[in-house]
Amino acid sequence: FLGYLIEIAGVRILHSGDTIPFSGLADRIRRHRPHVALLPVNGRSAELLAGGVPGNLFLDEAIALCTDCGIPAMIAHHYGMFSFNTIAADRIDRRATETGPQLRLVRARPGVEYTVGVHPKQP
Repeated sequence: FLGYLIEIAGVRILHSGDTIPFSGLADRIRRHRPHVALLPVNGRSAELLAGGVPGNLFLDEAIALCTDCGIPAMIAHHYGMFSFNTIAADRIDRRATETGPQLRLVRARPGVEYTVGVHPKQP
């Protein structure tokens, strides 16, 4: 349930652990102006909650959060970890083709190195 904002060489990265939408979440994130967000997208359900698994954001909630906060890039994670609580990787890939220019969406992949660059005029 922990989230971190890391700034390295002027690049702000939001890494969220388990989370669901809550009042004030977007305001808390927006004021830090992250350049990229790593968000858990495996969703949630009443059945999982009853079994002690609180769940996370749905993919569309994570996309909306990034869009609302003006975050230009998102790495979707927390999928494929447990067969009982996941989202299909190809669903993330399909949504990535639909997000438009305001958000670059990719899914986290083992063994892949991600590079984040910030345009000098970007705040």
